Amino acid sequence: MDHEQSEGGQEIARVDIWLVMAIAVFPFLFVWVLLSKPYSVAIRLLGFAWLILAVIGLVVMQGRSPAPRAGATMPPAWQTQRKSIPAQSSTAVLKSDVPPAHANYRAVLAREVASLKRDGRLELAGDPKSAVKLAAALFVATGEIYQQGELFTLTDEDKALRAEYARRASALQAEALPRVRTLQAKLYSKGLWSEDISVSSFGPGSRNIRFTGGLFFANRNIQSIHEDVRGTMETLRFKRADFLAYPGGRGATYTYRPVPDTALVVIRSGHYTIVWDR
Repeated sequence: MDHEQSEGGQEIARVDIWLVMAIAVFPFLFVWVLLSKPYSVAIRLLGFAWLILAVIGLVVMQGRSPAPRAGATMPPAWQTQRKSIPAQSSTAVLKSDVPPAHANYRAVLAREVASLKRDGRLELAGDPKSAVKLAAALFVATGEIYQQGELFTLTDEDKALRAEYARRASALQAEALPRVRTLQAKLYSKGLWSEDISVSSFGPGSRNIRFTGGLFFANRNIQSIHEDVRGTMETLRFKRADFLAYPGGRGATYTYRPVPDTALVVIRSGHYTIVWDR
């Protein structure tokens, strides 16, 4: 699974290489992921120390660099998952995905709105496991970008642009999350095949998931598997997880906080907070 034992016997999450690379390139977006799982204190301190260094670097660069050219555009954040991006432009795309300082907030909103108008569907391309993790991180990033507006004094035009961004990002999430949950269920089924456990998502929007296997005759196995998957269940906004020993048989059911697919969220103190919903 995605956990390992600490010296005190408590399970902590391993840091995947994709997350290390994401935080290294654009810490403003992805350092918050460290709060969504039981990562070690040392890992969190390193991540947020890098974020602080990045903030200092931005402040220094703003003081030395000329203002951006009027009308200049930046590739939208959603383009990081599009197949059509030329390989030679990938570095520029990644660098531009860092949320802006105060002077560029409106420009980023305009960039994202233009992208969402053009591409209203999130592509789950490449390795399925990485696609699910990146999609989950991007959903948190949309909330962070929206929430940054609270730091600034916005004009009526800025507020209208921010509201349009929220509506379009919300619509993209509502379309993508059912597909992401279905894909995650398939990944679990493939990963647990050797344990004779089948996994399937069901219900409207694939908001429910069912684990079925003989291991679940024992309550300790139900508890162990659930602890391994709970973080993912909450991140992908599942409503319910069933653990059955056999189809229609005995087992256990866990329910989760019903966060709408349309809601924009941020992570605060390890918990998801809704910052916008239609």
